[in-house]
Amino acid sequence: MDEHPQSNGSEVDYPFTALLHIDMDCFYASVEKRDNTALQNKKVIVARKKLPSVVTAADYEVRKTGVRAGMATHLARQLCPDCVQVEPDMDKYEAESERLMELIRRVVGDKAVVEKVSVDEA
Repeated sequence: MDEHPQSNGSEVDYPFTALLHIDMDCFYASVEKRDNTALQNKKVIVARKKLPSVVTAADYEVRKTGVRAGMATHLARQLCPDCVQVEPDMDKYEAESERLMELIRRVVGDKAVVEKVSVDEA
């Protein structure tokens, strides 16, 4: 079998199936930093301010201190006392997720199956 894609006009037929997994790491924190320039050079966690709460997302700088999603917020603040805590905005994340899923669908084409697993994963 020829391992190179074959063109039949405007489409290319590939002799294989590809499976892609997309997981947008620290998605909520990234959206918050994008939307609020005051947060761009800060260490950001997304977590409800009402206690008890857990970290929903932590940016890469916060993760370096050992903070992880699912960790109790009070422990996260002990590990990274200079982090900024932002209240989650699930409506905003869901809207951004839909925009990203549409972009993924456009990139992979009409014949591809795109399955949304969660707000930040396909």
